[in-house]
Amino acid sequence: GKTELANLKIASSGTVQADGHVTFENGLLAVDLKGALPEIGKLLADARGAAQFRATIQGEPSALAIDATVETAKAELAGRTLTDLSLNAKGVADRSAPQATLKASGTLDKQKLAIDADLISENGITRLPKLLATVGRNRLEGALAFSPSFAPSGQLTFDIPDLSLFAALAGQRAEGDLKGAIALSTNAGIMQAKISATGSGIRRDDLSIVKPVVDLTVDDLAA
Repeated sequence: GKTELANLKIASSGTVQADGHVTFENGLLAVDLKGALPEIGKLLADARGAAQFRATIQGEPSALAIDATVETAKAELAGRTLTDLSLNAKGVADRSAPQATLKASGTLDKQKLAIDADLISENGITRLPKLLATVGRNRLEGALAFSPSFAPSGQLTFDIPDLSLFAALAGQRAEGDLKGAIALSTNAGIMQAKISATGSGIRRDDLSIVKPVVDLTVDDLAA
């Protein structure tokens, strides 16, 4: 048989507005949604602007294929102008081996923005074999893996000559520069981290750190 829900409408106090169509036939689910986020400031601190989205979900309930896109022509993040943002996530919600890709492009404060990440999971291990985020000359790159208990391992490197741009992506205001690496490992169930970083200075609100030098080893992150 076929079950169908047409002209579906979703509204949540001005946070999300959406229209959609849902069908379930011969064991297959199909969902098509499109709508808007009238004010992204309700979801992200120090942000203003509107965004549009579209999402499709198809397949067997145990292995749904998902494709979702969020776009905005112009918005503001922590006082910085964001233009032509396109964020796309594709994946398969397979109970035994989920996988996904995330890609984003746009311009932040006239600097090119790009995010590229992959996620795969198999035999209980979840991996991010590729993680790359750039805004202008700022760069964050690495690869991570998580055990069935979500214990992390891997390494991230970062070279951020203009911290204000990365901070704006999180709806925060900060200035300065920082360059370094973070190494994560798990041995005998104990999560460890080694962090090294240097910069000429970091400023946030009334806090100012001149020539930060970080050389830190954490033997047990859970302690």
